[in-house]
Amino acid sequence: MKKVFLVFAGMVLAGAVIAQTATINQTSNGVTGTDQDATVTQTGNSSVNISQEASKVDKPSNVDGYFINQATAVQNGNGNKIVVKQVAVDAINENNSNRTNTTSATQSGNNNTLNQTQKSIDWVSGDMTFDATQIGKRNVGTQTSDKAHLSYELYQKGDDNTATQKTVGKGTGNIEAMIKQIGDDNTASQTFSGQNVRSTGATIEQYGTDGDAVQTFTNGGGDIYAGTQYRSSADILQTNASLREYAYQSQKGEGAYQYIKQSGTDNEAKMWSEGDFNEAYAWQSGKDGKITIKQYTDDDDAGAGNLAKAKQTGNNNTATLTQDGKGNAVDVIQNGKDGVIVASQVGDDNTIMLKQNSGAGSKATIAQDGENNIVAGLGGASTYAINNNGAVLKVSQAGHDNEVFSYQNVAATATVAQTGAYNTSTVNQY
Repeated sequence: MKKVFLVFAGMVLAGAVIAQTATINQTSNGVTGTDQDATVTQTGNSSVNISQEASKVDKPSNVDGYFINQATAVQNGNGNKIVVKQVAVDAINENNSNRTNTTSATQSGNNNTLNQTQKSIDWVSGDMTFDATQIGKRNVGTQTSDKAHLSYELYQKGDDNTATQKTVGKGTGNIEAMIKQIGDDNTASQTFSGQNVRSTGATIEQYGTDGDAVQTFTNGGGDIYAGTQYRSSADILQTNASLREYAYQSQKGEGAYQYIKQSGTDNEAKMWSEGDFNEAYAWQSGKDGKITIKQYTDDDDAGAGNLAKAKQTGNNNTATLTQDGKGNAVDVIQNGKDGVIVASQVGDDNTIMLKQNSGAGSKATIAQDGENNIVAGLGGASTYAINNNGAVLKVSQAGHDNEVFSYQNVAATATVAQTGAYNTSTVNQY
């Protein structure tokens, strides 16, 4: 069944009619058991192109289900453009009933562009919902999915913003993704690719100017989820983006959850994960920022418990955290002055905690290699490692049972290096 609803509002100015165009193509190629609806409402000089296709939709004789394509486009203003393409090709599986793909596109302002493409190329795909709204000038939004069960939401208000949501690869499904941008010249993209990206929730919010945010979920051969929890999630929130913020996230297998929140001045936060129970958070508030978290391991029989937090508040911040195999953790906090923490772990039962607050020239460089590791603070092991006021701490551990706790104040400095056997070190300075 085909349904087309068109509503146009035209105005006459100095004898000229402000033109609107709407092109709707609905094709069923002789197939029965499809339902296609298109609704267009326009005011001003803009264009809409909707293409809906159902072909080769074979169904087992015992199945009543069929593909349903529904598209709605609303525009107000001049020079706007909406392009919608919905394609349903191939069979509905005998275990499935109706598969409904829905798009909603709304634009208000001038010279905005929205592209929405949904492809159901076999029975496993379908039930896609795209919702996009753009208000302002020269905004560009793109939503694309090939063979997925998902929901996209896109909202942009301001001028010259760009947002992209897309899936790549087969069997991608159960995704809920949202991009919200308010301000000018912001860019955001979300990409989901792989054999089976499952139950993924992804959110990007940007407020201000010149923000840039990227989220990538990738797995070429398996699932992105944490066991039976089916959890994979990433959030980015940026405010005052005019003060040059950039955030990047990338995930690859198992329990990944990531979160970035930034506000003010020269911020940048990157995260990357590969395998096992992942989790990474980062917060930044003011000044020159930068947090980079990397968590690897795609097993090596060791696996990894991963987790990396970082929190920075003011002045020249920098925190670089890198982990690899086994128990992992790391939890860093900086408040004020010249900052910089670099932490690194390679294998075994790991932990680095720490806290640097109000250290004049602050600094902490820690590296651990193998065995039972720990440096501590913030409630880890026997805790301590603060490192405040005069700051500077360097620790390097290599093998065996390791440990170091620390506590420093005023003009502090501490250098610990341990290599081999049953290591231990406790430093207290007041």
